Amino acid sequence: MKALWKGTLTVALLSIPVKLYTAVRKRPLEFHLLHRSCNTPLKYERYCPSCRREIPWEEVVRGYEYEKTNLFPWRRKSWRRFFLRSTGPLRSFLL
Repeated sequence: MKALWKGTLTVALLSIPVKLYTAVRKRPLEFHLLHRSCNTPLKYERYCPSCRREIPWEEVVRGYEYEKTNLFPWRRKSWRRFFLRSTGPLRSFLL
């Protein structure tokens, strides 16, 4: 990781080299494919292990994994309540 800032702290005759790094790591937002009726994650061939059948594209929705094995289905209506106070392009995209 590259340091954001490099410098020295000097006290009397003592100089201490200092490097400043970011404390947060950026991660992209990743969505998973879910079955619309039961919110079960789908496999690559769109097979739902919970319903034991192949799912057509009309029943597929995206979901965000916020904890291990906990998925939140992403729909425009469900996200509106979280971003009602947002402004700018994000608000126009979601609403």
